[in-house]
Amino acid sequence: MTTTPDFSSDRDRDADDRATSGHLATLPVARTAPIAAATAGNEDGVLRLGVRCGLFAAAATAGVLAGFAIRAGDGAAAPFAATGRMLLGVPASAGAAAQSLAVVVGVLLHCAIVVAWALPFAALVRRRRSAAVLLVTAALYAAAAYLASERLFPELLRLGHGARAFPPQLVLLYAVLAVALGLGMRLAFSGNASPSAASH
Repeated sequence: MTTTPDFSSDRDRDADDRATSGHLATLPVARTAPIAAATAGNEDGVLRLGVRCGLFAAAATAGVLAGFAIRAGDGAAAPFAATGRMLLGVPASAGAAAQSLAVVVGVLLHCAIVVAWALPFAALVRRRRSAAVLLVTAALYAAAAYLASERLFPELLRLGHGARAFPPQLVLLYAVLAVALGLGMRLAFSGNASPSAASH
């Protein structure tokens, strides 16, 4: 009598092997998903901190620039109008509408420059620190920002260029930037809904 081979056990083993390999293939994804989520959350937290800190520092340094302009006999908006005209190519003899647009663009450029400096600072001090540590770090960072700006960046992207600030004025401007970065980070930390968002 001829015996029919039983292939059912072989099929079962093949099915088990495929199920096992499929499960193993999902393990790296399952393990890396929390890491990817944490990294994304960390980047998002640093971005929020940097923008908040940068806007605070932009307001503080804008006040200093306006003070320089008023002391020089110009209007408070003169530094921003100057940078805006340079960026847009608007002559000083242009009409009122063009001058107003130049002021707005100059203010936006100033804010963008300060926020751009604040983002690396936020990444550097993204964990909560004491006020003294923040201010010391901010002072060193502002000094490095000044040196980098003077040696590497075009004039239009230098903080205080629109006010035609002299070296002593630049020292004051970057000192205010340092204090504003330190205080701005403290305010940004306190503004977070979840304290742990800034510490991860």
